Amino acid sequence: MAFAYHELRAPLGLLATAAQYAADECEDDGDRRRRWETVVRTAERILRTADQVLHLNKLAAEEEVRAYSPSDLLLAMLEDVRGLGVLVESEITPAARRAWATGVPSRFEALAQSLLNNAIDHGEPGEPVRIAVYATESVLTVEIENAIAAVRRHKGLGLGSVVSNTLALQLGAELELAAEDGRYRATARLPLR
Repeated sequence: MAFAYHELRAPLGLLATAAQYAADECEDDGDRRRRWETVVRTAERILRTADQVLHLNKLAAEEEVRAYSPSDLLLAMLEDVRGLGVLVESEITPAARRAWATGVPSRFEALAQSLLNNAIDHGEPGEPVRIAVYATESVLTVEIENAIAAVRRHKGLGLGSVVSNTLALQLGAELELAAEDGRYRATARLPLR
């Protein structure tokens, strides 16, 4: 898998770099520059998907089942994402902060990261991604939502949804994904111990 990953990543990295150079060199701010910027974004999106697929394969071999706090993992992830300049609004209820799950923590992290990446990929620039986390005695619910960018409104959820669904199945979680009415919505329901 590492060979196939490198074979995908190397040419896409070159493509993204060349396209960014071409976009920067465009004298006009018209259609040509926008087309090159679209190539850059698409190559970067495929690179992120390749990272997710590689991570999925790594997780498939990992078997460390233990108790963990999903909210602690989410809070650390959100801190990292905000550090990258992504606009995120979050609400984690007290019950969710006290909730514990049993399983492979890195699989939950990968699911949360995949859902967040999907939201960012579909997102309208400048619009925040909203994350709400709440819990009952038996289920932790993570909801992610944002406005879909005008250029993405008539496109599907793509390979990111396949990655997210695979991770949800590995966790025994229920997952609902939708891109409709100008909004991207993801709801994951994780069984608690």
